[in-house]
Amino acid sequence: MGCDNLVQRKIKELGSQWNALSHIAKEYSTQVLGLKLGSELVVVVYGRRNIRRVLTEKEFDGRPDNFFVRLRCFGKRMGITFADGDLWNEHRKFTLKHLKNSGLGTTSMQKEIQREMLNIVRSIKENGPGVSSTTIFAPSVMNVLWKFTAAYSRSKQAGESLENRWSLSPMDTRNSVTQGETIPEQRLDSFLKLMSARSKAFNMAGGWLNRWPWLRFIFPESTGYSLIIKLNEELRNIIEVILFCEYAIKRTLPPLGRGLHGLFTNPGLASPQVILRAVYRLSDNLPCLFREEQLILICLDLLIAGSQTTSKVLEFAILTVLRNKSIQEKIIEEIDTTIGDEMPCWTHRHKLIYTSAFLLEVQRYYTIVPLIGPRRVLSDTEIDGFSIPKDSTVLVSIGDLHFDIELWDNPNEFKPERFIDENGKLIIPEYMLHFGLGVSFIKRLLDLKEVREICQPNGVGSFAEFLLVIRNRPDA
Repeated sequence: MGCDNLVQRKIKELGSQWNALSHIAKEYSTQVLGLKLGSELVVVVYGRRNIRRVLTEKEFDGRPDNFFVRLRCFGKRMGITFADGDLWNEHRKFTLKHLKNSGLGTTSMQKEIQREMLNIVRSIKENGPGVSSTTIFAPSVMNVLWKFTAAYSRSKQAGESLENRWSLSPMDTRNSVTQGETIPEQRLDSFLKLMSARSKAFNMAGGWLNRWPWLRFIFPESTGYSLIIKLNEELRNIIEVILFCEYAIKRTLPPLGRGLHGLFTNPGLASPQVILRAVYRLSDNLPCLFREEQLILICLDLLIAGSQTTSKVLEFAILTVLRNKSIQEKIIEEIDTTIGDEMPCWTHRHKLIYTSAFLLEVQRYYTIVPLIGPRRVLSDTEIDGFSIPKDSTVLVSIGDLHFDIELWDNPNEFKPERFIDENGKLIIPEYMLHFGLGVSFIKRLLDLKEVREICQPNGVGSFAEFLLVIRNRPDA
């Protein structure tokens, strides 16, 4: 059993896997914590230099191939987040090309976020001060992500433009199914609930199921196996229905018992969806890699990578300004004096220094994903003088990095000013990994040299957080 009993006892005592592992590492005064969990060697990495190595060097770019990972991927080695080799390489190219063609990082994405922003403002005005931030931000963030995942086109109603929508015309885009725009509201709510339940059911180190898969036959409920299987099936059904059925029904395709085959063999019918056109073109050359299940897993990876992290950052941002009057007043004053009643856009970030610093501090202080990974070591290597065997699983503690007293002045204090220099300019230290899981996922799609270009100026997470916070200031 190795260290399993110790880890599980600490998790129960401290409330989370990240807190438990951090506590053990501090007890042993190490920045490289090695654990034997069942038959698997798990290494948790701490410290600025060590974390940078794991996130940038190729020997750490593998992904585990074990029971738990395959359980996440419907019993197979698919998707992008937990794939490597030829499968990952081909789908990295495919997904990146699709995202760029769909408008990721362009004015098209900005317009989508602005449209969702209008829905949020209207919802707050209609429902009053008692509205829950969870029910507002998560659906809007998911709609933006879905736009660039499924490549649905958004058609305008006659006489409507982005500018006159600023007057909050009564149009709920979440219900605009007839235009093929966004996920139907009922399915969207179900999808978000499933995503939340699924994230709670997964253990970064694999848990009991990974160490002893046979336990699922004896304790399917207590090991979480039944829950994960149920969630996987329901998520798959929702994605299949939304992604494949909606358009097929409108174009009167034959029944979907053939899955994607009908769309593959009738490319003209699938033309409004870039993702399906791309799959059709590539499937002739690589039929073993481009399957319906793989496409579903890619969609799920994209949605998981950006949805919950972005919406949680927004929720913590609102919570923080509600509890801190002085920060709230500074943000409102900066927004009012800089852009007034203009439509917020991404270019305003250069002028809204304090607001941008506030969002960075929210992401540091709350660190939505404190423990990222898992990675598989592709060859024997070493970290900080410790030998790491090939095929070891490596986890990275971002949470501890963001509270390292050697890097941050009073890290337990919420202080946006730490990201503003003496000249009033915004500064982002290299040890501020404010995208958490997102930067790890984006790195899987891009060459290392492209990561900063895509993440910082155009990443959908920071893009959405910035625009939504500006418009939804406390007095909105």
